Amino acid sequence: MFKSFALRALLACSGAVAASSAVDGVRESLHALADTLSFQGNIYKTYSPVQDKAMEAFRAVDEASSEISPSRLENVMQTLDRLLAECQLYVTESSDPNYVPGALETDEYLTNNVAEWKVAIEVMSENLEEPYGDVTAGQPLLGREKVTYDTEPGTIFSDGYNLPDMVVIPTGSCIAGATPEEHEEWNVDENRRAFEYPQRKIRISTPLAFSRTEVTVAQFASFIKHTGYRTRGGARWWDASGFVFNPNLTWESPGFPQSPDYPVVAITRYEAQAYARWLSAITGAVYRLPNEDEWDFAARGGTNTTFFWGDTLDLASEYANTYDNSSAEVNHFRWPSNKLWDGFPHTAPVASFKPNGYGLYDMTANAREFMADDWLPFLSSADSDGSIHKGPAPFPTVRGGAWNYNPKNLRISYRSAYTSSEVATNMFGIRLVRDLE
Repeated sequence: MFKSFALRALLACSGAVAASSAVDGVRESLHALADTLSFQGNIYKTYSPVQDKAMEAFRAVDEASSEISPSRLENVMQTLDRLLAECQLYVTESSDPNYVPGALETDEYLTNNVAEWKVAIEVMSENLEEPYGDVTAGQPLLGREKVTYDTEPGTIFSDGYNLPDMVVIPTGSCIAGATPEEHEEWNVDENRRAFEYPQRKIRISTPLAFSRTEVTVAQFASFIKHTGYRTRGGARWWDASGFVFNPNLTWESPGFPQSPDYPVVAITRYEAQAYARWLSAITGAVYRLPNEDEWDFAARGGTNTTFFWGDTLDLASEYANTYDNSSAEVNHFRWPSNKLWDGFPHTAPVASFKPNGYGLYDMTANAREFMADDWLPFLSSADSDGSIHKGPAPFPTVRGGAWNYNPKNLRISYRSAYTSSEVATNMFGIRLVRDLE
């Protein structure tokens, strides 16, 4: 049974939950936890009661472990462990008398954080007595293309029908991060600039294949069809009141029209990882999310300019689906468009624009992409060799701009995150890496 070291220590100091029925006790504790998941005006008042109720739920699950299917038990434990890790970080930092909320800890962010967690806990409670499906179980092995470390960069291949097209990228190095001059030119918010400092030379020494495009709706639908996997549902979007969590959005209905060749959005990082696990199971290859250094190197496509096409926006409508006049006319967001015209008010079919120098499409704009890394706001001491960044909490890192992003957030150096491991938006999608043999 899954338990983190921190949770084992906390459980050792706590009494068992008494309940007439262990499973009923779990459901009751999850309902109580869901009831606490609302923004209370500041971080401490919000997350301190959530932490208490999450611990009560964890103890109830521990007591009922023999009455819950092993797969569901592991899923529930892991989900509560993620929530507790977030709570512990927030409660600890906000208890400091000198604490000042950061750029990612605004009331808007925090309100959405707890709203999506509330839905996650409610969905988990509803499905408590059903086994949690293993997306790798019973899947036929289709085989894979023989692509090795010696395969020439630029080689395009696919491991099967309706699976992502992959392209082998070269090894090499690049300079990641931004300069003060770039920040001034693009008017980057002062409280976000440190995310992109210092400039680092990163090196990718292991050959990789990247998906040429973001994973499409049709490709994700094939995964759902063959595995019966259930997504959580709900995503953040922009409406008249701002950026809010909408529990009715899904990957099939993200708030705007889409076709099978559009990038799938409104999914969480763990749903993206489930898709990668399924691909690995049916092909025998290793599919995964890229890490930040790999993405940064691949996104630049052999350049070291602000955007992979240059240092200005003049050519953006040739290379990227941005927040342009065609989007502004439909959406009327509170920031100005880039005055260009690409014809797509929301997402666009993948590969509608020109690729970068490595043959990768939509590396900025269209859909933003989940990384394998946990969020580290400052990379001054991070490894620069393609290693995964491990943060203090499982907050997902996302890279690349999206269809509704303003110019400063289309820069390759742009880094940001959402401080909730349950985050899904109708701006975020999936790009994959396949390890070579």
